[in-house]
Amino acid sequence: MESRRILVIEDDAAVREALADAIAEAGLVVDVAVDGIDGLQRLRAGDPPAVILLDLRMPRLGGPEFLRALRADERFEHVPVISMTAGVDGPDREPVVAHLRKPFDLDDLLGIVLSLCEAEEV
Repeated sequence: MESRRILVIEDDAAVREALADAIAEAGLVVDVAVDGIDGLQRLRAGDPPAVILLDLRMPRLGGPEFLRALRADERFEHVPVISMTAGVDGPDREPVVAHLRKPFDLDDLLGIVLSLCEAEEV
């Protein structure tokens, strides 16, 4: 597992860019995907990331479907996921370490991400 790489899966370009910029400024490596299909391709192309930030509502392959595919793959089933949504729905039955409703405080999100990265390094 690459302990400093964060995979951001978000279909809104402005949100995706803001998250990527904030994560990079925190000294972490960031990889971005525009939807769940893109996210699965990026995930399978390299080492598991330390954390995945996952929008739940996306075209082509949404967050809940991405989570099911992630948890079904033994290489990635233990990667911590932080889900995000502007809607009222949660991540269904698939486990996530945190669920944030948009708009959320970026500093709070970074605090969670950094604590998960530090836990991976121990």
